[in-house]
Amino acid sequence: MEPPTEQREVEPLSTPRLISRRALAGAVRRLTTGQSVVEFAIVLPILLLLLMVTIDFGRIYLGWINLQNMARIAADYAADHPTDWNTTTYQNLITNDAKAINCDLPSGVPSPTFTSPTVGGTVRVEIMCTFHSVTPLISNVLGSGVTVSASSVFPVKTSIVPAGGGCPLPTAAFTVAPPSGLLSQEFAFDAAGSSPGPLAYNWDFGDGTGATGVSTPHTYTTMGGYSVRLTVTNFCGSKAITRTVLVAEPTFCIVPDFIGLPTTDAPTLWSTSGNSSGEFFTGAITYAQGGRPWIIRSQSFAANQPVLCTSGIKLGKN
Repeated sequence: MEPPTEQREVEPLSTPRLISRRALAGAVRRLTTGQSVVEFAIVLPILLLLLMVTIDFGRIYLGWINLQNMARIAADYAADHPTDWNTTTYQNLITNDAKAINCDLPSGVPSPTFTSPTVGGTVRVEIMCTFHSVTPLISNVLGSGVTVSASSVFPVKTSIVPAGGGCPLPTAAFTVAPPSGLLSQEFAFDAAGSSPGPLAYNWDFGDGTGATGVSTPHTYTTMGGYSVRLTVTNFCGSKAITRTVLVAEPTFCIVPDFIGLPTTDAPTLWSTSGNSSGEFFTGAITYAQGGRPWIIRSQSFAANQPVLCTSGIKLGKN
């Protein structure tokens, strides 16, 4: 007979615990909140940087708009004062506005550029301004600042009205030196005696060429008489004047020999020396030393060589 088998009581398997929906939602919510905080902490510096960059470029854009207005104001002032624009008022118009928009003028206060200082001309003012950024990243990329420019063009609006009313026409006048000359010789024309200004000047040299400006040089290549015409213009109208300039072919005379002669003989010898055509020297004699009379030992032109009959000569005792 088999011994009885010991029977053990088997414990039932434990049943897994069920998680409630509320607990699961809370856990997910805590996880999501933590992740959002981390993401926000990462994105925040980028958002701040983008905001500062936007502010920087916004300042530059608004500054450029104000810079255009500065150029218009300066050009308008210069158009009203074409001959006396360089005043404290003009300087302050630009410098005060530049301070107001926090920009530097790298080239200083610009000068206006006129096509003509009279009615019908224009004046242009171009202003350059440097804006400094506040964002370190922009400063590293663009340097110490961003330089922008703006320009404006206005028509000259000056007017001259005399006390008695009316509009005065200009008076044209000019000089020429020498009054007559030789081929290939430079003539200097000067119209500084014309008035009242501001004036525009136009030259006609009578040989098919011309020039502008208050003064100008000119050289003729053909001998003859030339009618030189100067026309001056102000906002009331124009006036002209004509003068004749004689241009001759160069004539040459033979230099006499002064060596060994007393200075008392020099004037007669010089004025009677010339060429076979009966032309004589017309230039002056100068003396290297005083205390005349003395014996001539040197002369600035060698004897027996041809020089222009209009030449002068220098004599010395050494």
